[in-house]
Parts: sequence; structure tokens; C-alpha cells
Amino acid sequence: MNKKKLVELCSREGLDVTDNETQLKQQHSDFIILYNSECDSDFPRSVKELVKELRNREKQSRYVCVFVSSS
Repeated sequence: MNKKKLVELCSREGLDVTDNETQLKQQHSDFIILYNSECDSDFPRSVKELVKELRNREKQSRYVCVFVSSS
């Protein structure tokens, strides 16, 4: 999938589109996995809630990377 298509897909779901192609692929993949797992739930979360969770996960992973690299 090319970057243009990834940007379109991520944008449609409300995900960040400023990342590079590799990050966009990972972000979209993470969203799809989370979305599909919610489909099996008795009380699935909304797309907005899933995007919020993905953003929180990304912030946490960046914090860990910064903390580890500055140690």
C-alpha cells in the first residue's frame, strides 16, 4: 500500500497522518487489530474511543523511548 492510500485510510479513521510511511502502516495495522477485537466484545467501544486509546499508547511508548535513551 502506498503512502497516499495510507494517509487516506488513517485520515478517515481520525488517526495522525503526519508520520512516515512505516509509522502509518503500523498505526493503521494497530487500529485494525484493535477495531476487530472490539467487534467481538459485548460492549464495543466507538471508533473515537479506539483512536484515543491508540494515541495514549503512542504517547506512552514515546515516553518510554525518551526515558530509556536519556538514562
